[in-house]
Amino acid sequence: MIGASLLILVVYSLVSVALKRDSEFLNTFGNLVQCTVPLFANTGLLLNAGTPQWRRNIFWMLLAMSCTLWMMGQFEWTYYEVYLHQSLPEMYGGDILFFLRGIPMMAALALRPHLKRGEIRLRFGYLDFVLLLIWWTFLYVFVVLPWMYATPSLGQYNHTFNLITNVQNMVIVVGWAILWLQSSGAWRIIYANLFGASTIYMFSSLAVNVAIDNHSYYTGSLYDLGLLSSFLWLALAGVIAYQNRNRLDAPFENAYDTDVGREENIWPARLAMAAVISLPLFAIYTLRFSHDDPAVRDFRLMATLIASVPLALLIFVRTHLADRDRSRLLVKSEQSIENLKRLQAQIVQSEKLVSLGQLAAGAAHEINNPLAAILGFSDLLADDPTVPEKARTTASKSRD
Repeated sequence: MIGASLLILVVYSLVSVALKRDSEFLNTFGNLVQCTVPLFANTGLLLNAGTPQWRRNIFWMLLAMSCTLWMMGQFEWTYYEVYLHQSLPEMYGGDILFFLRGIPMMAALALRPHLKRGEIRLRFGYLDFVLLLIWWTFLYVFVVLPWMYATPSLGQYNHTFNLITNVQNMVIVVGWAILWLQSSGAWRIIYANLFGASTIYMFSSLAVNVAIDNHSYYTGSLYDLGLLSSFLWLALAGVIAYQNRNRLDAPFENAYDTDVGREENIWPARLAMAAVISLPLFAIYTLRFSHDDPAVRDFRLMATLIASVPLALLIFVRTHLADRDRSRLLVKSEQSIENLKRLQAQIVQSEKLVSLGQLAAGAAHEINNPLAAILGFSDLLADDPTVPEKARTTASKSRD
């Protein structure tokens, strides 16, 4: 795998250096390679999506979804340059795909599949992912799109796009670093590879965006090597995980965290609360502190109002599901308490019967002792010829 990755990078470098910037072959070659490499990454990642553990499967599928979103953006780029034979517009709405690719990766970070714990509920995981998707999409619309639709400005558009993309990439890199430090064994190796791939992507994405702003980037240039390396490294991480799949279940220190269950219940609620509270803060900033054009402020206020509807709906649905689960757990707890009371009553009754049986057995034993002596003397009297007839008859009756 490493040899194949190095071969791809070497061939790409040689073609990039050998051909001129305006070469049609270089343009086509660069676009096709960049559309193909994410497929290699998906292949390596999805090798691990067939395990019995759903948390681990979703983790790898989210990483593959991230690569797929980036590939969709690259398909649009290829459509313009290869099929239409024209450059991609400098302010293009499809750029959001290169930003959205980070959201599934952040959702994968939140799963933390290296921890051994009870499975969280799927519906809450789906709601949290949709909530994350909506909030980050709103953030992109709020920060970047006003300079494309409200008051078109290429400089502001490039600046805000680079800023928000770099912030997202830094969050992802920091997240992988934390998981790398918290884990051990095979998972530590996997997180280290994912950290390396994300770090390369962060720096290469920054370099490409700056080169695009300076009009020095072209498809097939050496700037692409970092992006290609990051996807090839993701594929390598997936292959390493597949080769060490039997070691991924090995327990390690602090793998069974007693506080994890509480964290899984608390942190999603906190993030949901922060997402909802952030919308009024964005609106207050736009109204009171922003010095942008009125068209930009109106656009941002409208985006905030529109985003508040699905976010509030998701919070309502999540709260409703949580309340229903609490009610169900409360009913089960009451039933368990009733069953426990009945069991205690049965145990007490059983203990009473056991005590009564022991008392009866003791009384019978105490009665048997003198009775045996009486029967013994009756046998002696009944068989003794010197005893009067009347006494022997009475002894025989007692014996019988």
